[in-house]
Formats: sequence, C-alpha cells, structure tokens
Amino acid sequence: MVDEWNEVKPMRDVYKTKDVIVKKLITSGSGPSSRSLPAAASIKHHVYIFGGVNDDFSRGADIFYNDLHQFDTQSNVWHSIQVQGPTPSPRACIAAVGDKDTNRLFVFGGFHYGIGFKDIATFNDLWAYLPHENVWTLLPPGQHAPCERGGVSMWLDGSMLYVFGGVQSNTEMLNDMWAYDLKNNQWTELIPNKQLGSPPGRYTAYNDVKAWRGKLIMYGGEGDGKKAFGIMDDTWEYDIQSNKWTNITSATHNMIPARNQGAAALIGDFFFAQGGDVDDEERANLGCGAPFPQSPDHEFWQLDLVKNQWSKLQTTGEPLPRIKRTRGVAVKDKMYVFLGYDFQCENDIGPGQIWNHDVFSFTPQFESETNNE
Repeated sequence: MVDEWNEVKPMRDVYKTKDVIVKKLITSGSGPSSRSLPAAASIKHHVYIFGGVNDDFSRGADIFYNDLHQFDTQSNVWHSIQVQGPTPSPRACIAAVGDKDTNRLFVFGGFHYGIGFKDIATFNDLWAYLPHENVWTLLPPGQHAPCERGGVSMWLDGSMLYVFGGVQSNTEMLNDMWAYDLKNNQWTELIPNKQLGSPPGRYTAYNDVKAWRGKLIMYGGEGDGKKAFGIMDDTWEYDIQSNKWTNITSATHNMIPARNQGAAALIGDFFFAQGGDVDDEERANLGCGAPFPQSPDHEFWQLDLVKNQWSKLQTTGEPLPRIKRTRGVAVKDKMYVFLGYDFQCENDIGPGQIWNHDVFSFTPQFESETNNE
C-alpha cells in the first residue's frame, strides 16, 4: 500500500482498516517543552518539531518558541538541535513539510501575539532547514507572494509547495491557493481569495502533506462557519492538474461533531484524524482560567478516499489520548502524534490544561476486500 517512506502508491486491491494499534512510546533524550500548535514534519525516519506556543491559562501569559527538535522514530530518541546562524522568529500555528528527495524541512507562516491576544503578528516567510549543514535558509519570495497568515494548510508534490488559506492578523479568514516552485524560488497565485467554488476561509484544518492520486485532501478547521470563528465540518479535495476544489463531504457518514486543531495522516487510501477540539456546546468548558471554551477529544476517525466515507474506528492497545492543538506526522505505515494538551475542569476546579509530553504511534492494520489480480 505504501512505500518505505509512506508515498501513496496505486493499490491493486481494495482494502479496509480492520484495527488501529495505539502505543504510547517510551522515549529518551531532550524533547520539546510544554507547547501547542508547533510545526511538525518528517524527513525519512526523523520527525522535526519547530516552534509553538506555551499558552498557559494558569499564568495568563504566552511564550512563543523558535527552537528545533528531532525525533528518531527508529530509536524513539529526542534530540535538541542547536542551529547555526539565523532562524525563523518565535511563532505558532506554523505549516511544515519535509522533502526526503532534497533532505530539507520547509516551514511557512504562523503568528505571534501578546497577552489577551493583543498585538497579533502574522508571517509570510518561507524557510528551509538543511539537516546536514544545520542551518536555516530564508527562501526568496519572488515578485509576488502570499500575504502574512497563520494556520495554513500546506502540501508538497514533486518540487511544488501548495498553500491554502490561513488567518490574518485582523482575524480575516483566507481561502486563496498558492504554489511555490522550489526549483525557481517563485510564488504563483493559483486561485485568488474569495473565489467562488473554493472552500470557505479557514485555518488549522486537518491535512497531511502528501497528494493522493493527484489530489490534496483537507477536512474542517476553524473559520467562516455557521457562526463567527465556527468549526467547519466539510471535506475538500484540490485537483492539482485542473486547479479546482471539490466539496467531497460525505452526505451520510461525516465526522460528528465537527472539529479542528487535531492530528492527521494519509496512509495508503485512508485519511486518518485523531483528537482535536470539537464543536459541542454541552461539552465545552470555560473554567479554570480558560479564555475560550475547551472541548478536547480523543476519537480516531478515517476517511476512506476510495469510497468517500468517514467512519469512527475502534482501536486496541493504549487508551486514545484526549488532546487538542497537537500535530500528526505519517512515517512509513504509522501516524505519530506530538504535543498539545488535554483540559480537565469541573465547577471551576481542576488541573485545567494537562500538557502532553508523550509520543503516540497509531498503526492501522489493513485487510483486502478483493482478490483481483
């Protein structure tokens, strides 16, 4: 179904997911401090974590980071990387993609803010980290670049980076589509903002960084929903060749309730989503210093891209972590989940945020539904 580093390959059979094995890994080394919404991407068996924010409700203060960590999925060892030279500024809600062919990590955009979400600053710089040289390089934008934004969805296909949406510093949601040519260092606007036929503007959607059969998959996020800053419940695919979006929201088996800020991974013909913040007023919690309602979730869902059908999966092994503002990365046939937090508070009493320092792996078990040659 997938090659050594989880590139999607044509499948001769039709598969279904019979089980997902959840494991809380025993790790060692120097991992990231408590934080949410970092950048995360893999280059072969290494996962890189950059930046993020410690938005600690108990202190009412936010600490933004621009440090870099590496997690080795073969040894389960963390490494803190002391980068030489200039680095991207501290930020959160950053998009990241790893390119195994050129051995580079790309990060784009993000935001930074002060106490009470004041003085919001967004970014439109594109950086490349070169592990062998241990340096960051600021890539030239060319003559025309996307405006500053955070929380975009980003994909890599060949030598092209694709960027959709995000939120500006004035909280305007964007739905434009851009491509960056890594060979010629040039941005191109593919679809302008507010174009009819595109997904509504949003940020922090669920997406993997790979294409599936020439299409880019995206679910949910937060944006121009049914109410201001609503959580979206739609699924979209972007056709790279035709430069068109299609709403593929399942009519009968959508993910319920809607959610955002969770982990996602594309493995074979399946798009997986775990955790996140759900749109459920009965479960929302505004105690223990939280500046906005908290509804973290633990569920594990899959979208069968062949059948275009969402389903909630049962899992075995460790209990599913209840977690939001986290990051998911696919390596080989596994999905790894990093950082973020749970929230527990009853009658304004409780620990509030519970930061996640564990690394979880999710291994889907597939079986064939056909025996076609």
